[in-house]
Amino acid sequence: MKNITLLVLSLFSLSGCVSINAQKISDPSETNTRGLIGVWTSKLVVSESSFQINPDNSGKYCMSILNSNSVNSFKIENDVITLNEGSKFKIINSDQNKIIIRPLRTKKENEDLKYVPENYFDTQYVKDDNLSLTSEYCKKAFTK
Repeated sequence: MKNITLLVLSLFSLSGCVSINAQKISDPSETNTRGLIGVWTSKLVVSESSFQINPDNSGKYCMSILNSNSVNSFKIENDVITLNEGSKFKIINSDQNKIIIRPLRTKKENEDLKYVPENYFDTQYVKDDNLSLTSEYCKKAFTK
């Protein structure tokens, strides 16, 4: 099975935008933070980076990763989040309080992971009290 990285993500508000700081931890029970806990495959994770919800003029780029050369934006269209390096995630469920995403995998990757429960790689982002999205497009992504 692929390596798994656990991330604890904490939210804070900064001049109307939301930044998410990702930190590696060995066990999610080690912390009681009100942030986010996500499980990602090692191939898809961008660890120890900062994510900022800050759409461009078209409103299509809802999240940006700061201080990263490899991935700098997410594009959300038709319930699919695409990182600019090509990784894709399907929005499984969303409401005003949380968004759940799952990596989109190739047929071969699905075969390699056929004994892994379908929702094993789901990542749930929980809305913090300070979280405010900055465009109608981004709000739709979280509220459907």
